[in-house]
Amino acid sequence: MTVRTWDLPIRADWHRATELRSLTFGREGLSLRLLEEDTGKEWRLHFPEVHAFKCTTEESAASVLGSLPVTGAFYEILDSAWLPQLGLGKRECMSQSKHYVITCYDEVIEIVATHYTIEAV
Repeated sequence: MTVRTWDLPIRADWHRATELRSLTFGREGLSLRLLEEDTGKEWRLHFPEVHAFKCTTEESAASVLGSLPVTGAFYEILDSAWLPQLGLGKRECMSQSKHYVITCYDEVIEIVATHYTIEAV
């Protein structure tokens, strides 16, 4: 698996440095409210067009965590097997999709989406 660290303004030096405060999913997309461990600053990470997502407990995500760099908490999977399964190369709506991984204190969240917004709250 080829992984790239995803450059976000959220400060996270290790996998469990961010706390998931809430996750909401609906017609307007997927929104995560995240808390920085060191600063107490909260962020809203929003994906308006989501093709798929999954949230796994940290204890059950060993296969994903073992493939990630030990530093950081936000990643993009460049050669994701999940993207072709969802239609990359076959469906136009998937042409700009990326596979993101967010590691939180107790959860590992994987998202396939075309774009995102981020804001401090």
